[in-house]
Amino acid sequence: MSEKTKISIITDDSGVKLPKTDGEKPPLGKGKNLSEIEELNKILDKNNMPIPSDDLEKEDIYKDILKDFVRPGIFMFAGMFKGVRTFYFDLKEKYDTDLYIISGRYGLIHCEKEIVPYQKHLKNRKDLEELNNNTNLIKKLNEIAEKYDFIVIALPKHITKYLIEQGFFEKPLDNTKITVISSKDFEDELQNENINLLYRKGVARISHDQREKIMNNFRNFESMKNG
Repeated sequence: MSEKTKISIITDDSGVKLPKTDGEKPPLGKGKNLSEIEELNKILDKNNMPIPSDDLEKEDIYKDILKDFVRPGIFMFAGMFKGVRTFYFDLKEKYDTDLYIISGRYGLIHCEKEIVPYQKHLKNRKDLEELNNNTNLIKKLNEIAEKYDFIVIALPKHITKYLIEQGFFEKPLDNTKITVISSKDFEDELQNENINLLYRKGVARISHDQREKIMNNFRNFESMKNG
């Protein structure tokens, strides 16, 4: 019996946090900016602590005082993150699938890692350089890439551009297919038989049409693998 196709999705976090959730079920609400969550801010004020940002050295303190707000990354983010989460759960029913999140606080994390809510979104190249220096972001991405048959990358333009500049796509793996959902501007940089560029449409990280194209690619790969 052949092994399951191994898939990873790589996306970034969202500036909107803490959607309402019911245990291990997908989030039900839209989420808020942390400055709008009264109970959280009362706890922080009581302990003379600011909203968590990139101050990772204070992680243990935050996990203690904000224990009621700690949750896995898959359930921490709202907004545009929702479409990626839904796609991940759908894929996980059929394939060996992992979701990784590029976090402004933590660097690259698996979606099941428990984290505190924080206010540090990656806005520009300077933020990415600092994150890479502090967390070895590119090295970890390279290590992840070697473990999967398929990689789906759904990132905003400035992060995709940074990965290109850091040579992430220059060493495509012979047995790995990569789908990048990003700007048409990257057509020249991402010309490789193992890389498929899908143009990002509007604010959606993964549109319905893109989902269908990606799923067809998975099915075709499995048909070839199984003869």
